[in-house]
Amino acid sequence: MKGISCIDVCETQLCDCKVDRADCKNKNLTEINEDLDISSNAIKIIESSTFENINISVLALNLRNNLINTIDEDTFYLIPTLVRLDLSYNQISVLPDGLFDEVGHLQHLDLSFNPIKELEETLFMNLKNLKNH
Repeated sequence: MKGISCIDVCETQLCDCKVDRADCKNKNLTEINEDLDISSNAIKIIESSTFENINISVLALNLRNNLINTIDEDTFYLIPTLVRLDLSYNQISVLPDGLFDEVGHLQHLDLSFNPIKELEETLFMNLKNLKNH
């Protein structure tokens, strides 16, 4: 998933974009958007190291409409501030047990339009803040 940080900042030319990163130093930025939208791409695998270099408190993560078929168990471990997660319209058939253990603040989770075959009984155990929409 290289280039994840270049998505918005490069389109607006706020930062200098390299092959695998966005360089935003000394750009007089006054705020960072806490919503990360990586929807409608061709991402297939979300590894546990995917979000390790994100140094902001991500509140909303949109991974909708990709080709995701594999998500590592520890993927969301480094973004415990997550409140909204959209994984809809992907190719997810299995969600590893423990995937949501570290995102206890999650209020909205969209898994619709995935070919999910079965869910572990304990998968959502720590998601006590989920709201019914």
